Amino acid sequence: MNRKNIVLAFVISLALIFIFIFYRAYQNKYQYLVVSSSKPFSLNLFNSEHKLDSLSYDEKKVVLNINKSGKYKLKKGDYIYVASSTNKDYLSITEHVVLGDKKVVLKIPSFSLTDKKLAEMLEKEIEGINKTIYAAYPVPMQGYTIQQPRLYHEGQWFGAVLMPNDTENQDTYRIVLKKKDGKWEVATKPPSILLAKQVFPDIPFDVLSDLNGKGFPKN
Repeated sequence: MNRKNIVLAFVISLALIFIFIFYRAYQNKYQYLVVSSSKPFSLNLFNSEHKLDSLSYDEKKVVLNINKSGKYKLKKGDYIYVASSTNKDYLSITEHVVLGDKKVVLKIPSFSLTDKKLAEMLEKEIEGINKTIYAAYPVPMQGYTIQQPRLYHEGQWFGAVLMPNDTENQDTYRIVLKKKDGKWEVATKPPSILLAKQVFPDIPFDVLSDLNGKGFPKN
């Protein structure tokens, strides 16, 4: 091989090295977001903006707009996603997601019904719910009334405050029911003054938290 060919081979090798380096650098800027959902949805992804201790986003600047499960390649960084059901009776979900060195599998949580829709459903369910509670605790319920009743999620969870008639000498309790196979069942056995996740691990945390904040006298 003559000197000219050697130089040419060296230049080509050097160029390939630089191309490989730039390609790896380019690839390292991106990561995959794997989106899945068991129900129809639409999802908008936004760059998150850090403001003190909070995260915000510009709703006019959509990075990704999808309506089906799949694998999507995006720049690494912090994002906010807003997932919506195709059914307007359900609330949207807004969450923070970070794309780093490993791909992120985003399984969209179940959508919860709007308060309006849940209130409409409660009107139809409340009679059966009350019968279930009074049948489970016939004697104790003689001194209590069911207050602040509410359905949660897709209407399969119910929570309420059991308010004593004698508020000075009796405690206020909180109760949760779940609808299973078309029938309401008491999920908090027995009802408790405060509902702990450790005691009731099968009940969604947001249901427990909401009920724990109810039933206190207003200042």
